[in-house]
Parts: sequence; C-alpha cells; structure tokens
Amino acid sequence: MSKDRKLKLPIHLIILDLFGAAVAALGLVEWFTDLSFIPDQFKFEYYYIAMIVCGVLMMIPMHAHIFRFTMGNSSSIQNK
Repeated sequence: MSKDRKLKLPIHLIILDLFGAAVAALGLVEWFTDLSFIPDQFKFEYYYIAMIVCGVLMMIPMHAHIFRFTMGNSSSIQNK
C-alpha cells in the first residue's frame, strides 16, 4: 500500500453512519430503559429491535468503504 494514499470519506457516508448510529442508539434506549421517544401509533411488537438492526445496516456502507481502502482495493474508491 502506498504511503501517499489518504482516506477520503464522502459526506453522504458520514451522514448515513451518524443517522444509523442515532437510530440504533434510540432502539437501545427504547429497549433497555423506560424512556420512549417513538409515538405510540408507530410502535409495533419488537420495534426497538427493528430500529437497532436498521441502524446497524445504515452504518455498514462507511465501514465497507474503509475496509476496501485498507485492503488496497482502490477500483471502487475514487482517490482524488
């Protein structure tokens, strides 16, 4: 791996990762505490688990981008 390559994270991946982390965190708060941020009309059985799973799925693209960069697969990463 060349030493002059720098990882540049696209802003859309950062935003998606932050939003996914927030959704997963809200799911964990709903599951383990008595706090409720979700209105009753949007709740369904095990909705907090769905929130955690969706949040984690939203975080995957940025981690895949970083993984591809560290593994040297630059064909799918723009190095500008």
